[in-house]
Amino acid sequence: MTDVVNQPDPFAGRLGKAIEQLSARHKEAIEAEMVVQGLDGGLKGGLARIVGMSGASTLSDMLSGRIRGQRYRADLAKWLGVHLAWLEGSDEASTSPEWALLPLAAYERWLKRVRIAWQAWFMDQRGGPSATTAMGFRLKSTSGGFSLSRDERRQLGTRLDLSEDDAVLESLSKGSWHEIPFAMQLAIAEELQAPPPENPEHVAAGHKITQEAAAQKDVVVERFRDQYLRYHLPPSCFQITRLALVTLMGQRHYQGKDNEAIRDSLEFLWRQHLQRTSRETATPPQEFIDETGRKSWSNWDDLCQRYSNDSDGDKPYESQIP
Repeated sequence: MTDVVNQPDPFAGRLGKAIEQLSARHKEAIEAEMVVQGLDGGLKGGLARIVGMSGASTLSDMLSGRIRGQRYRADLAKWLGVHLAWLEGSDEASTSPEWALLPLAAYERWLKRVRIAWQAWFMDQRGGPSATTAMGFRLKSTSGGFSLSRDERRQLGTRLDLSEDDAVLESLSKGSWHEIPFAMQLAIAEELQAPPPENPEHVAAGHKITQEAAAQKDVVVERFRDQYLRYHLPPSCFQITRLALVTLMGQRHYQGKDNEAIRDSLEFLWRQHLQRTSRETATPPQEFIDETGRKSWSNWDDLCQRYSNDSDGDKPYESQIP
């Protein structure tokens, strides 16, 4: 029986994007495998045959959403250099390909891997715990900076073709990665055997942003604040959503149902609105107190933690008494 798509599936669209954004390294790997298997034709046709399809038409059916092609998904993800979870709809930053992230997010994720390799090298030089044992410590480091001794500067300088007093080594010692040119960061990553970025130009754009932020912190912070706040509800939509939540809370109260999640939703909504309109205050406005009964803001970490494992709507609201 044909594997027909019966419900919306992001896989087809993301598969198309992954093929469009295929890196040179993965393209070369596919072409090399085509040579090994004696396959002729274009890249898509070769990819289809490599993962076990009868031909390019099957891949075309997957790209159009006519079939799911479940059996081919894992191999397609491998050859395209993306996570299967992302192809199937995950938006977690850890599974998203670099090109699907904002440049700054892509750069920070890659730099985290380089910092881990750098800190491992440093700890090995000092006779510290093994890389595996020290993983938790390294992941918690915000800068990755360690004060380098003269011998360590000399050794790193030799590996990177730098003098002992080079500014790059000083920046490494301080953990000021934004001060290090991106080309040198790539060289450091290679020396430390950290994985290179899949999309260097995209990641380099993120590095440039960090340099701009360091040079003009206030200006850049305001720019990204504007970009962030554009995803907040505009005032008219805030009022509509607020009214809907207050009405829903009244209905649930009448039905004898718990309203804590509704109060939390109102608090998220109010705080986003006040942030958007630059009216954040230490104490909530009287309207919020009247609507929720809360006389003070919740601890933000506690508020977010309640929904850290949210299942995205496994228990939908029931308008009628069960």
